[in-house]
Amino acid sequence: IFNNFDIGSALDFWLYPGERVFVDNRPDAFSRDFFKKIYIPMQNDPTKWLEYSGQYGINLIYFTHTDGTPWAREFLAARLRDKGWPLIYFDDYTVIMVKDSRNNKDLIEKYKIDGKKFADRLAELSAGAAENEKLNLANLAALYGRPDLAENLYQIILAARPADGRILADLGFLYASGAGLAQTQKSIQYLNRALENDYVLPAVYNQQGLNYWNLADYGEAKKMWQKALKLDRKNEHA
Repeated sequence: IFNNFDIGSALDFWLYPGERVFVDNRPDAFSRDFFKKIYIPMQNDPTKWLEYSGQYGINLIYFTHTDGTPWAREFLAARLRDKGWPLIYFDDYTVIMVKDSRNNKDLIEKYKIDGKKFADRLAELSAGAAENEKLNLANLAALYGRPDLAENLYQIILAARPADGRILADLGFLYASGAGLAQTQKSIQYLNRALENDYVLPAVYNQQGLNYWNLADYGEAKKMWQKALKLDRKNEHA
């Protein structure tokens, strides 16, 4: 099982001793080197994922899609679009993916979630969900590569919370991932609204910088990245 830090202890509780987790929150069991050289590189370096997933015989991914670390977001976006790791379960907090192998053939045929099944499951979960759960599902839809489903959920939440800077920013990031002038302009609009509602983060300024760069407004792009650096002088993206 390859899992993330957030759910390791829960998996210990549910599965030990029959199954062993990849990581949990015991500082005596997992060193800094493990996180620096194995755990994080497996998520943000595709070659390391191939190397270590083979070395450790990873057969299943059990992950919380609410993990906000950059490496987790990158990993989930890659694996959710990786045909070698079909999605077989998700809820408002977790996803389970299984390796596409002969041994897992029956499991995949029975439980694989793709296309319409993903949209149907998302609609089922969001129908009775609280706003924060809807937000989790919207973020998952964006990672899965369904910006249309994500946008719909974000707008539903925004209707109830019009001054929520995080929702405004999430919409801004979503539109930035689209193509074309109109999408870029919508991204700028929503990110500006997020900033006006005190959602002031380096990531917001960094994306605004990219938006203005894509519009060839290099002076404004520079201003945005300078604001990001004012908040975090070591910010690598800025």
